[in-house]
Amino acid sequence: MSEKKKPMLDVVMDLLVRRGFLVQTAEIYGNGLAGFYDFLPNGIQMRENIKKAWREFFVWSSIDPLIYEIEGAIVNPEEVFIASGHVSSFSDPLVSCSKCNAQLRADHLLEKVVGMKTEGLTTPQIQDAIKKHDVKCTECGGSLAPVEDFNLMLKTDVGPSKNSKRSYLRPETAQSIFCDFKRVFQTMRAQLPFGICQIGNSYRNEISPRQGLIRMRGFTQMEIEFFFDPDEPVHPDFDAVKETRINLITRETQAKEETADDIVEITIGEAMNKGVFPNNIQAYFVGKVFEFYQSIGIPYEALRFRHLLETETPFYSKGNFDLEIKLDMGWKEAVGIAYRTNHDLSTHAKNSGIKLEADVQKANQPLKKVVPHVVEPSFGVERALYSILEHAYRPAIEKGAAKKNDSDREWDWFQIQPHIAPFSAMVYPLMKKPELTKKAIELFKAIKAAGIPVFYDHAGQIGRRYARADEIGTPFCFTIDYQTNEDGTVTIRDRDTTKQIRVPLTDCVPVLQSLVRREKKFFDLGTPIK
Repeated sequence: MSEKKKPMLDVVMDLLVRRGFLVQTAEIYGNGLAGFYDFLPNGIQMRENIKKAWREFFVWSSIDPLIYEIEGAIVNPEEVFIASGHVSSFSDPLVSCSKCNAQLRADHLLEKVVGMKTEGLTTPQIQDAIKKHDVKCTECGGSLAPVEDFNLMLKTDVGPSKNSKRSYLRPETAQSIFCDFKRVFQTMRAQLPFGICQIGNSYRNEISPRQGLIRMRGFTQMEIEFFFDPDEPVHPDFDAVKETRINLITRETQAKEETADDIVEITIGEAMNKGVFPNNIQAYFVGKVFEFYQSIGIPYEALRFRHLLETETPFYSKGNFDLEIKLDMGWKEAVGIAYRTNHDLSTHAKNSGIKLEADVQKANQPLKKVVPHVVEPSFGVERALYSILEHAYRPAIEKGAAKKNDSDREWDWFQIQPHIAPFSAMVYPLMKKPELTKKAIELFKAIKAAGIPVFYDHAGQIGRRYARADEIGTPFCFTIDYQTNEDGTVTIRDRDTTKQIRVPLTDCVPVLQSLVRREKKFFDLGTPIK
């Protein structure tokens, strides 16, 4: 009987722990704290690289209109989340076992036991399905209590106990953007349309965190709230994405079971003309997001946008689209792009008593005040990181087996994009000799001074050091050898092909910069060493 294949999630997560990307929070105390991870040096650097790539793609390149970045507090008073609706309705369906007291997420239980889709089902509908299919506790087989709504926010009290103020750890970064809207609009002298973005931690008290980095209790979000005049729902840069081709699952195909997963290939412009999107601002961000995920290493065929059904869409939304990534475990949501209308600003204005409006002045027209509408692209950093690594994973061949191509080697490795990899380069002296280590350290310092993530290593045989670099996805290795002292050149090893070229030591920094920025191809810089 053949050995059962290990799920890719377990393979990748095991590698991430062993190779210094992450570790379960407080792992030394039993099983640690479920749903939380500490990021170690390789993981934190890769996560920072994803954030940097996101800022470059969406924020720093946005000239007209501008997108401004803020950093809000993680803890907010209860009033904020009463206004946003999180106190009353931010919940998941919870079911308890009457025999062993296990607490399970009811919709996930149905998916696992019955195999039914639960997206958009209400709590009563989930309860009816559990009763109809006679679903029992998966832990002990006991009977289940009625399904109840479990609020996902983590509570805290701020201040001394007698005068403490009920507060919550934020479940999303968006609400501080809405609360700060007026200040940003006034102090930055902003004009519609414009955006406010934020990168930061959010917290959700998940009933059953699972699937490693896919469902966590503490995670990082990158969000943009893009504000615009509802009378002019036009993005000035729409033409830049109208020819972008995406994979799309429409509401119509989802309505029929036999076509529910059928993908349509279509350009953003064509989809806009067919009325798929409510306005071209949302269409613009759908195109940009699809391009971004390809740029960080997710293949085109592993990406799709799904138009959420009306039953899955909040009452105030005019349309929600989820970017889903195909993983070994199935399609998983990575980004949500929602047209939230003016709901958030209106409810915060009503609850706070502060008007949250923008002045709009057009030529030869009187000044008008509007409550801006909002399109929100919301990204999960850890889900992006995991998805990149699963698609970048290259398994080892059997020891002693013949190599069929350049990607074959006797160790597992990651083929990560150069600008996303934890380190863009490694610097090695061929041997730990003063005449080699001195020049290697000087090169290491020069690369680091240029702001490029780089690592120095002189321990072990050079072949083993190359393998260690491959194992964490490092694209390029610079080696100082004895020829460096003769002609001032160093070798650069390319991770993907394992081939090497020689370049002048003085050119190493600009050469590496051009490689990381993907301005030049490796073999355009030199002849491979035989």
